[in-house]
Amino acid sequence: MNRSSKIGSGFLVAVLLAGSYTFSVLNPGGGGGTQQPVSDSSTPAVYVPRVSPTPTTTSSSNSKETSPATPGTRAFIFINNSSETIWVGALNNPGSELPNHGGWAMTAGATTTLNLPTGWQGRFWGRTGCTFDSAGNGACDTGDCGHRLQCNGAGGVPPTTLAEFTLDAQSIGGIDIYDVSLVDGYNIPTTIHTSNTTPANADPYTCAETGCMFDINANCPAELQVKNASGKVVACNSACNAFNTDQYCCRGAYNSPQTCKAENWPVNYDKVFKKVCKESYSYAYDDGTSTYHCKDCSYTITFGMGNTAKSPPRTPSMRGLS
Repeated sequence: MNRSSKIGSGFLVAVLLAGSYTFSVLNPGGGGGTQQPVSDSSTPAVYVPRVSPTPTTTSSSNSKETSPATPGTRAFIFINNSSETIWVGALNNPGSELPNHGGWAMTAGATTTLNLPTGWQGRFWGRTGCTFDSAGNGACDTGDCGHRLQCNGAGGVPPTTLAEFTLDAQSIGGIDIYDVSLVDGYNIPTTIHTSNTTPANADPYTCAETGCMFDINANCPAELQVKNASGKVVACNSACNAFNTDQYCCRGAYNSPQTCKAENWPVNYDKVFKKVCKESYSYAYDDGTSTYHCKDCSYTITFGMGNTAKSPPRTPSMRGLS
């Protein structure tokens, strides 16, 4: 199933297929067509966001333990484990709350805790290199959402590393679905850790930690690099965003798992991401190895890896891409 990353004008739906979980996006006004993985920021959500209470931000020892949630909610703990300020972006699916108007700042080492209702659907991402005035107007090097501190229903401009959630999916028995996606590219290390510390050994996708802890920017091929005004590589584009072809974007004649295979691309850019971040989505049909599920869990999302962030090894295949 094609898993588009454009959530701002569609519904993120968990689907049970042959014993594995996949994400897809349904476009209510799209006539059943496949929605393309393009920038979220180009088309802000048309619904009026239901805003949740402002989260609490404190200093942190960067523990991964999640706090108990209030009844009927799940605890989401955000940790900035980098050495710089991260501006969190948030985007809800229609019908779900928009946390804190869609954005807030976290200084290095800070922890933010918020409770979201059971059944919440949406995504989070970390923005970097931001400057905002006292009215919340400004811009970011990566993940910018309408040049505002609070995104207010706008998605982040790719490339961004995304943490995506569908809580309590009733179509599959109230199971949570979560993943870290690089379909729109990569900007910073991001991981998801669940409150269930004893996942089923028989199923590595049950309540397990997932994400990307490597610095992909360090080895991003030149043709995928995104640089800031000073020339620093701040993000690594996906092939679809960089070249916008049917084959790289899994559309047209390539709109199926059988026809959209990264190994058949003119250049297998999937290796840039998947070789080092095996648990993360890397292109539209990369469902089977990247979707995780849990039941009644709370979640910790960590941005950056501090001094433990790793540069991916320069494998022969990656050298051939750069």
